[in-house]
Amino acid sequence: VKLWDFNEDATITDLAISADGGTVVIASDCSDWARAFSIDSNTPIWQVSLDDPSRVDISADGQSIVVGTYNSDNSKVYLYHVESTTPLWVYDDISNHIRTVAISANGEFIAVGTGCCTQPYRRGYVFHRSGGEPIGVHDQDLDSYPTDFQFSDDGKYLLMSSHRRIFYYSVSVSELTQLWLLEN
Repeated sequence: VKLWDFNEDATITDLAISADGGTVVIASDCSDWARAFSIDSNTPIWQVSLDDPSRVDISADGQSIVVGTYNSDNSKVYLYHVESTTPLWVYDDISNHIRTVAISANGEFIAVGTGCCTQPYRRGYVFHRSGGEPIGVHDQDLDSYPTDFQFSDDGKYLLMSSHRRIFYYSVSVSELTQLWLLEN
């Protein structure tokens, strides 16, 4: 059953859906916007204009949205509540492309992967929703930039992949602790 159409001349660079399927968030870096839609309508319920928003994710309850921009000179991470276009916080101390973002199901933790092919710019950042400073930054042993993140349902554990390596962490409000590394 088709619920609605999205017909716009825009390149979609990323999308995500809430756990109940009720809210969809989409990014278009060519059109410089990120939008959220209710399952009931193709009219946005939330929209922001940003330079090159390339990565998005949404919490399970559809209330928190993370947006990452793709700018080699000054990429940024934004955390929003779905009812406001004013960010809860912005982190702008990233000097390379944001490749991937993830938010834990409960909306407590945000993970961001940055980088290109050279080592100094490959990093995995983890933030708590309460503030815009990382609780942990991983920049050692990466064979590539971080390609994906997966949080456990309770947000207490995090997987990060980088080409041929998988990192496993425990996550708390104040600390990111690497538990193991799997190499291929």
